[in-house]
Amino acid sequence: MLQRIANDVKDTARATARAALFSTLGGFFALVGTGFLTLALWLLLVSVESALFAATVIGALYCAFGFILLAVGLKGRKHTTTDSYEFSSGRSQGQEAANTPREPFLQMAEGFAMGLQAGRSARSP
Repeated sequence: MLQRIANDVKDTARATARAALFSTLGGFFALVGTGFLTLALWLLLVSVESALFAATVIGALYCAFGFILLAVGLKGRKHTTTDSYEFSSGRSQGQEAANTPREPFLQMAEGFAMGLQAGRSARSP
């Protein structure tokens, strides 16, 4: 049994390392590709207009992409509550979080755990 757990940990570590390697390589090649595309856009814009115009357009594009990515990143972030004490209401934020509805899968898992515990406690020692 211990050998099986060790093999599972090794397989998980191997898969995680493989995913990290491919993500790093993918990011590197995307960065190199972005550099070449930036150079190509620079050459195109300089041939049409001036270098100042090319720098302005490329800088504006990078800023726009950066702001879009920041907005997407902020939208995906969920606010977490801590168990700090609120002096105004006399209740902790953890108590308020317990009253809010949760996801169905978490409720199902909690119900399963409670049933399992009730079955264990109902057994005779």
